[in-house]
Amino acid sequence: MVRDRRPMPRATEETLPNKLLEAGMNGWTPGRRLKQAEAIRSWKPWDQSTGPRTAAGKARVARNADRGGQRAQLRRLAHEINQCLEQQRTTVSEWFS
Repeated sequence: MVRDRRPMPRATEETLPNKLLEAGMNGWTPGRRLKQAEAIRSWKPWDQSTGPRTAAGKARVARNADRGGQRAQLRRLAHEINQCLEQQRTTVSEWFS
């Protein structure tokens, strides 16, 4: 994966239009949000993230999308449909033979 290395635009109070911030509903003032944005930019947590390094870690991450169980359900459903179709084919071929 190739990361975009363009610098992030500087956050200013004008570039942070947020209705919740304006209403003060979450406790973050525009100044606090600016300070936090600058702190995160100095920490650069995205440069420290490396992802899984071991084979076991990579195998575990590869299964992330299967967590919902939908793929297994679809496989079972496809198997049941194929069985029904096979029975139907057998029945129809018996009628006409």
